[in-house]
Amino acid sequence: MPGQYLLIGTRWTYFPPFFNERLRGGHTDGKGHGLDGNWSCTFTALMYGINFAYLGNPPARASQDEIVAIALDSGDDDLLHGGTTKLMQAALAKRFGKTKTQEAAGPKTVKQRLAGGEMLVAGIRTSDLSDHYRRFIGNSGALHRAAFVGFREAPNGVAQTRILDPMAIPSSKHFKDPTKYAGEWFPMDDYVKAAFSDEQLWFQPGEFLDPVPRTVVRSFPAPRRVTFHAGGTIVGRDRRRPERKVIQMTLDQEEHATFDRIVSVNLKGVDVDFLRIVGGPFDSLFVRLSNPGLTADIPAIAPAAPVGAGPVGAGPVGAAAPDLEVDDHPLPPAIVVPDDPLPPGREAPKDVRSTPIDSDLDDDPDEEAPPDEDATAEASDAAAPNPAVQTQPDRREVGPRGAR
Repeated sequence: MPGQYLLIGTRWTYFPPFFNERLRGGHTDGKGHGLDGNWSCTFTALMYGINFAYLGNPPARASQDEIVAIALDSGDDDLLHGGTTKLMQAALAKRFGKTKTQEAAGPKTVKQRLAGGEMLVAGIRTSDLSDHYRRFIGNSGALHRAAFVGFREAPNGVAQTRILDPMAIPSSKHFKDPTKYAGEWFPMDDYVKAAFSDEQLWFQPGEFLDPVPRTVVRSFPAPRRVTFHAGGTIVGRDRRRPERKVIQMTLDQEEHATFDRIVSVNLKGVDVDFLRIVGGPFDSLFVRLSNPGLTADIPAIAPAAPVGAGPVGAGPVGAAAPDLEVDDHPLPPAIVVPDDPLPPGREAPKDVRSTPIDSDLDDDPDEEAPPDEDATAEASDAAAPNPAVQTQPDRREVGPRGAR
């Protein structure tokens, strides 16, 4: 099942398929205990993060069954009473062979990483949410877990991210396919107020995928200049997964950058040449060499050197770069340095599981106009291929011993 890409400002952001944590269909744990109902926001939110890291590609899956499978792989012997960050880490390691370290980024760093395209799975105290964001949960005192992805400065100047709440019930009027629900805008001030300041799990888009094979066509010891023309639309692509658009900008004025390689990637059976940008706009991304909105300073290939002579000019066609495997992985995230003092008392409560949550809630009223999340995010199939995803969500809170 594919996810979807939304263009938020200039950044294409991947949203995994949405599934609600309220299980139906006779699910049971290893002891035969019934699991239907709402009990696993933790594993549902983790499923969103897993799909985000796989960009919807196998082996990621999205379904109610997967929520249960992830929960069982956590090794929890009391699934009906909330989950914990350690259980998420255990499930991720057993089911996918991946590891994640708990983090405690401060408010400024959280904002920067969300703006840079990462997804955060974090716990929240619902008692600190407004009625609007608590409407799906019912019990105002519950501990809960959700995913946060995307970032914008709203027209009124309010910094916002999008919350993927595992308990959400997308409006049937605006979401005929509930899996296409991409959350709603959530003020960063509300995040700082309600979210646990620690036990954060961060995911980068596509980080669990292997790099797409490519060939270095030319390599330049000294970076070359590329000009992006005014009025041109330039798309920066993920170096690890060049089919994925990251940044899209239509330039008001001429811009300049540098590149150090021409790299050929086979996309859907067609060889496409990209410039690897290493400075200026689109730094660390790929841009198509054939884009009419740019002009690249590419010197002519020097004549072949006589036998026994040393190398001449920039590398010959087909030259391989010895550091290709390492160099073409996404750049690591910036080191998280405590920025703002963490709000006192916002740590996840130790050894506490989530409290019961109401499961019999009505669908959102069918508003006359689309909800804000529809009106402000622009979807496009052209953003990148939507690889088939099959992931399964589950619902629980964040908290050392378990948030629902």
